[in-house]
Amino acid sequence: MSAPFLSAIVRTQGNRPTSLTEALGTLKTQIDKDLEIIVVVHGDAPAVNATIDVVDRSDTDARVVSVASGGRAAPLNTGLAAATGDYVGFLDDDDLAMPNWVSIFRTAAEASPGAVLRSACLTQRWTGSDTGEPLHAEGEPIVEFPPDFDLVAHFHSNATPICCFALPRQELADANMTFDAELPVLEDWDLFLRAVCAFGIENVEQVTSLYRRVDRGNSFEHSDDDWINAKQRVLAKLDASPLTLPSGSASILAASHQARLELSYQVVAAAEATESKPRWKRSRR
Repeated sequence: MSAPFLSAIVRTQGNRPTSLTEALGTLKTQIDKDLEIIVVVHGDAPAVNATIDVVDRSDTDARVVSVASGGRAAPLNTGLAAATGDYVGFLDDDDLAMPNWVSIFRTAAEASPGAVLRSACLTQRWTGSDTGEPLHAEGEPIVEFPPDFDLVAHFHSNATPICCFALPRQELADANMTFDAELPVLEDWDLFLRAVCAFGIENVEQVTSLYRRVDRGNSFEHSDDDWINAKQRVLAKLDASPLTLPSGSASILAASHQARLELSYQVVAAAEATESKPRWKRSRR
């Protein structure tokens, strides 16, 4: 039996049954059904049992695997190890895939075999329960992240949520690339960037998922220092080796440097203008 095109790894802590059911439902209704679904539970035995109940009721062929320890990268690496697809895509249990999620990734893979695949998403803000279960939508979905891909901009901040990309599984294995277990946050941004620099990227500007920004949940448990230190670690790893940039990056870098120069000139001019203004003294009566 041939391997599926895509392994869909769904990360959960087993405490969001409603949104997990919704996420699995969106995978069940894919136009392209050449996928396997792997639900990875990051939790203890009760969480695993609760997740198995949700999967059984979802009427999907999803496999449930679990990992009890480690940080946010642990369930993702467990899913990678269990995957058999040509590509691996990811959903957190509060993300929703649109019916074209798999088919758009396949279109991109056919255009650039072995490259990282990226699509666009919509973002919607939600209020959530104490566990981060989405409860109420706050406004309509919006385009928060640019549909086009700019690697240079991605070195500054992530504009590709985990539901927006798929990675070539065999290429990752050959390069011994996994999610960084030492990162408390930004583990998806880190591997995404390293994979893009190693394998290139095929970007498709069609929307394929809904990224729900819930006002509480796993990442909100981390301090500002965690985020700052994680970003420094990500960039330090990229600094350690030469980078291969996509076509067009030279012009982007040149334009970025020009914009920085122009801004510095404006700051200097504004400071000089301020210093040259007469300073009037208030007369005494």
